[in-house]
Amino acid sequence: MRYRADRPVFFDGGSQTTEDCFAAAWGLAADNAEAAADWMLFFAANGPGEIGRLAPRFGSRQATADWLIRLFSSPPEARATLLATLPGPALDDPAGYFFPSAPACLFLRLELLAKSGFWLAFAAGPEARVPSNPPNHADVVARQGLVVDAATGRLQLPEAALAKGYRFVPTVWNVDALPPLPAHLAGRADPILLYGQHLPIAVIADQSAARSLALRLLLAPDSAPHRFKKIIYDPAVGGAWMIRPGQEGEE
Repeated sequence: MRYRADRPVFFDGGSQTTEDCFAAAWGLAADNAEAAADWMLFFAANGPGEIGRLAPRFGSRQATADWLIRLFSSPPEARATLLATLPGPALDDPAGYFFPSAPACLFLRLELLAKSGFWLAFAAGPEARVPSNPPNHADVVARQGLVVDAATGRLQLPEAALAKGYRFVPTVWNVDALPPLPAHLAGRADPILLYGQHLPIAVIADQSAARSLALRLLLAPDSAPHRFKKIIYDPAVGGAWMIRPGQEGEE
């Protein structure tokens, strides 16, 4: 994408640090789409190493990350207070620095879901030690053989899920009927089977993966949060979304 589209790439997967991986992963793992959009725009404008450059203000990379998460997760009135009490040297335009006005493009491949153990583990923090074989939070399986009959309550799991040892899932979610919004999944028992008629796959996930922005975009692209405008999408490949800066009163 860097050379074909002549655009800078935030995270290319070629070489990175734990801090870079955290900056790329946190927004994808977040269940707060507004916070995720502001997080991604901040790092798209400043680069994944910005946590390290801000760290002297807060004392550590983890404290910096915690402050950024609090900033982007806060309502506008609380953000103003946080920006006014930013430690260290004053910034010329703190609001413009932390909330840039330029949009960015998010490109996600469907294969990310098969690596959910890694990106969800990296989202834990910039100093978190990620195991070489992190717990898997989602299984991606071919949808062939899946039968869901709402009238009778009958559920037949996909053949690929049976081959992996699944015999029963307590929660079944049709992303066509209602997008996998975090509020609707709260309190549901794990694991959660997510499927859609447009998808060649089904995903068996726990809460941490099922509530994430990444699954919302990749499994229910037509119900993407309003800050993420779909550019292109293929259910067998993935898609691209334009991340729009937030505006007061924007619907």
